[in-house]
Amino acid sequence: MRRSADPNDIKTGPVNALVPDPIKLPSHHGPDVNSILPDIDITTVAVKTSTTLMHLHALNIELKKKCSADDIIALFKLRPRIRLVSGKDRIKSTAEAMELARDLGDQG
Repeated sequence: MRRSADPNDIKTGPVNALVPDPIKLPSHHGPDVNSILPDIDITTVAVKTSTTLMHLHALNIELKKKCSADDIIALFKLRPRIRLVSGKDRIKSTAEAMELARDLGDQG
């Protein structure tokens, strides 16, 4: 899911809607994710939504070898642009994730 407009651009929508954005398939978000996780084969499509707070990337990754959850968490922690949020942080929305990022001093 991608925000419908940048925070400084309120002229574009959608409002109260989800809009598939199939102008270019795959979307540019795959290469963006590959800039952080270069070794994954990824195909993406964008969906615009009525928010200006952050993007949401949901990944379904098929692993080539058996790994534990701790292995995956350790790998993601090595990536400076990936922030892991625990369920105990009670983050239930991108708005709350944005506030946590601001509290932690992250840009976004």
